[in-house]
Order: sequence, then structure tokens, then C-alpha cells
Amino acid sequence: MSFEVLLERDELRPVHAGEVLPVDVAQLAELRPSYRFLTWIQSTRGVTVSQDLLGDDRPAELDAFHQGETAWLVGTG
Repeated sequence: MSFEVLLERDELRPVHAGEVLPVDVAQLAELRPSYRFLTWIQSTRGVTVSQDLLGDDRPAELDAFHQGETAWLVGTG
């Protein structure tokens, strides 16, 4: 048994309109699109986010995962 979480959208917005977020744009550019802001905010807390997670930026891997889960759900996998 497992529990898989797939991040569909990764956004970072200020709480107050017009507020500037203190992000390192160069660092963000090096991170995967599906986990860019999550990875950045976690890194400020000393937490490492795996860059091998499934995400929308790797559609072939994500499709294969969904097909496998669907096969399991309908009893063919």
C-alpha cells in the first residue's frame, strides 16, 4: 500500500497585494517547474525535496503512473 501525492500546480504569492517576496530568482531557475516554490521554501527550513518526484513537467512518467494506478483500481494490474 502507498499514498502518492502529485503536485498539480506550484505557486508562491504574497499574502498582501504588492508585497515583494524575498526569493532568489537564480536559485528558482535551477529547480524543476513542478516543485520550484515548494523546494525553495522547504530549503529555507533546512528540508530537502527530492527532485525525482512525479510532476506535470514529466508527462510520460506521470502518464505511466496513472495507467498503473488505474489498472490496479479496476483489478487488471
